[in-house]
Amino acid sequence: MFKQQTRASFLVLFFSSYFSAAVAADENRTARIESAQIAVRLFSRTCFAEIITPNSAANTLNQLFERMTDESRKRYFLEPVGLDDGEVWLAQFPKGSFAFVMGNQRNCHLFAQKADPAALHRELATFADRAKQSLPFEVMQRIAEGDYVASSGFELLGKSGQTLFSVVASTPIEVKPNAPEAWITMATAR
Repeated sequence: MFKQQTRASFLVLFFSSYFSAAVAADENRTARIESAQIAVRLFSRTCFAEIITPNSAANTLNQLFERMTDESRKRYFLEPVGLDDGEVWLAQFPKGSFAFVMGNQRNCHLFAQKADPAALHRELATFADRAKQSLPFEVMQRIAEGDYVASSGFELLGKSGQTLFSVVASTPIEVKPNAPEAWITMATAR
């Protein structure tokens, strides 16, 4: 009798642990999908708005988020995008943490601490489709995967076919500890 109760207790404990882990993994994936959706929305309302209204990104970021003033902490975000100087804003929400980086030339970057790669690229493709319909530019989409990073994006082309802006979302193939899981960049053509 004792062996049956012990076995039954063990099975209950095992299955409750197993299902708890499965539920936690599912909740984590859902949170990462939602974070990817938020990242593209934030990017579109801040960085991408710079295309229509110059200086609007910095103004919006200053109104909504905390500007980072610690120069040593700013380096963490400036160096990956090749900037020696620039501004960094932090945005923290229950569903994700984000950092915005702006340098000269109206370039703007968004880092997402957590984001589901497939969801991020899917959301950016949807955003590009909407941009095609509403902007007076030709929008050309592209997707690539390298050894270290998967990228998707689009370019806004002028009337003579020259690239005006490039938007690229990148997700690392292997996520490193304490590194962002995604970033989106808008760069102007020089």
